[in-house]
Amino acid sequence: MTIAFGFGLTAQNISFETSENYTLGNIDGQNNWITTEDGAGGFIQNQVVTDEASSEGSYSLKLTQEPDLPGSLDAYVGGFYNYSTPVSMEAAEISADIFIDDQNPQHFNFLMGLVDLQGERYRTYINFFFDGSINVFVKGGPTGIQLVYTGHNWEKETWYNVKIETIGENLKFYINEEVIYEGIAISEGLIDQVRFAHDNYEGFAYIDNFTTSDVLAVADFNVDEDFTHFYNKDSKILTLKSQNKEFTNISVFNILGQNVLTENLTKKSERVDMANLISGVYIVKLNIGNASKTFKFLKQ
Repeated sequence: MTIAFGFGLTAQNISFETSENYTLGNIDGQNNWITTEDGAGGFIQNQVVTDEASSEGSYSLKLTQEPDLPGSLDAYVGGFYNYSTPVSMEAAEISADIFIDDQNPQHFNFLMGLVDLQGERYRTYINFFFDGSINVFVKGGPTGIQLVYTGHNWEKETWYNVKIETIGENLKFYINEEVIYEGIAISEGLIDQVRFAHDNYEGFAYIDNFTTSDVLAVADFNVDEDFTHFYNKDSKILTLKSQNKEFTNISVFNILGQNVLTENLTKKSERVDMANLISGVYIVKLNIGNASKTFKFLKQ
């Protein structure tokens, strides 16, 4: 079931095809992509759009060793996608098809990570280590952050669909649509960048079908009113206040688009009881006079 009045699932898919205005060669500077800085005021050149292989279509992004930079214990060389509008972690899914060529101590430590550029940190990442293990970077452990083995492994020369799902600070990690781990993000907020990176030793990886789905993307209607809303998690009450016009109706939807609550309203100040709703993220559609407004809230 989908919501037909201005919000619901929005998705962006990048397959590096010419129809998406990508060209063969260096990815740096193409459609919001950048690469690792080269130490001389520029960016490296060898992370490229290629027609060598793809999971779908003709092109993919190839990440490979940069000869002018050293290898590292950390994955730092690669292609980084900067969102024009940062993505909220309230309810998002970010996925990509990934192919890694080999497992060897001198071949590729690779990660896909969600980055907070303002805080200069990963919110989380999923890591394909050269010993074949799949690990995730999440909150926990004696230092408060930890790289955890998921209990799952990867095979060389194999395409995998890798997905990170966020519901606020709560994370689910998927391989080929199977949940392999659930954890807590290092930090919560906006995602400015998705980083595909490797340790700059020998080997290569292909990236294709990079998709961002903002499950609760909201397209607000124009409303001239000033209004406020506040959810009290203790009383389970959503308080609404309008400066000028009376509220006329409220509808609440879960992330599947199902209508879970509808009430008629009559005043400029309203209190709506949310006690019967289970914990989760919800979309609220308000009617104010002849206009409408949407917003999201988390019930805990």
